[in-house]
Amino acid sequence: MYVLDCGKNSSTLYNPELDTNPKNQPPSPESLVYISHAQVLKLHKVLPKGSQLRCEYAHLGCPRRRRSKAQPFTEDQLLQFYADLREANIDLKLTPQHSTPRAQNRYRLSKSDTNDPKSICLLLQEYPEISLMKAPTSFEASKKRKESYEWVNESNLILNNQRGDDYSEDNCLYIFLRNHAQEIFDNLPPLVADAFSKEDNARYKNNNKSREPHQQKGHINIKNLKLSQIYAVLCQLLDDENNLRFREDGQLAGWKFIKRYSLKMSPFHLKGGVARSNLYYHGLRWWAARKAAEELGMTTKAFKAKKRGGYTDSDGKYIEPMTHEEEQAYLKYRRQYCKAVKLLYIKCKGILEREYNLLETNNGVQGLISALA
Repeated sequence: MYVLDCGKNSSTLYNPELDTNPKNQPPSPESLVYISHAQVLKLHKVLPKGSQLRCEYAHLGCPRRRRSKAQPFTEDQLLQFYADLREANIDLKLTPQHSTPRAQNRYRLSKSDTNDPKSICLLLQEYPEISLMKAPTSFEASKKRKESYEWVNESNLILNNQRGDDYSEDNCLYIFLRNHAQEIFDNLPPLVADAFSKEDNARYKNNNKSREPHQQKGHINIKNLKLSQIYAVLCQLLDDENNLRFREDGQLAGWKFIKRYSLKMSPFHLKGGVARSNLYYHGLRWWAARKAAEELGMTTKAFKAKKRGGYTDSDGKYIEPMTHEEEQAYLKYRRQYCKAVKLLYIKCKGILEREYNLLETNNGVQGLISALA
């Protein structure tokens, strides 16, 4: 495997097999080759057939535009480069650029054109499950991609309006949740209620003299639900004027479209939007940290102080990264939270399809017209 990093005027090619230095030290000189950008485009003639080439998506996955900073190549140059590599049987995969700072901190290698390819290589070797992107086949936005831009903008508008109204009980999203909360959470695993609750479990009501919460299946205290996270899911189906949201084909959006194009549940996402922010930044990271801390017998505060790549605090002190056990616990609950998002979406979609008689026709718009008639 070779790792390439593109700088402003030249590029660095790193061969880990020739690196004789320890992990936390810069790569040895013999493991590095400094080449021009023009020479990068000829790597298919130099690298052994059957080898692997890894590079940040920002460098080899995006063509140069007027405002480009990290992209040295044009569309035509990249597409020809991809074709040349395929013909030479060289496997090109692109790494998420957001993973580079994590790698730099984890292996304590300062950011530089020399150190970055080694940091990325070490991370890929330690975490082979990291998502890698195949080289694009085209840089033209697909019809589905173009549709997603408007979809996310509309989702942002809906969620910002709800936040501006302080999550009023008069809005249609709240009314839908109030009418269907029991059906939703009684027919989904307890994981879902737990992930979207302010408390450990929203299934309770005060029904004794001391007013202590008692568990009672079938009762959901809506005031203990995290509305900003639930609305991030609901707004993919229903807008703030009580209208169903249909895709251009006249159907309610499927989970695959929502996952990839709206909630952007991918390490390659950019401009994720309000819905992703509500779910990930304000929801997932707190819930997963709390659950992982409980499993490991730690306080949530102590666990939250940990970072997967480690970091340097404001006083210049280096904070060690999560241990393997801590990281695996966090990842386990991150996967569970993402599963809860999926289950909630599918359940709410099913309720709306039933209420608007959308299951009896292949066309969502026609089903809605029939229901309203």
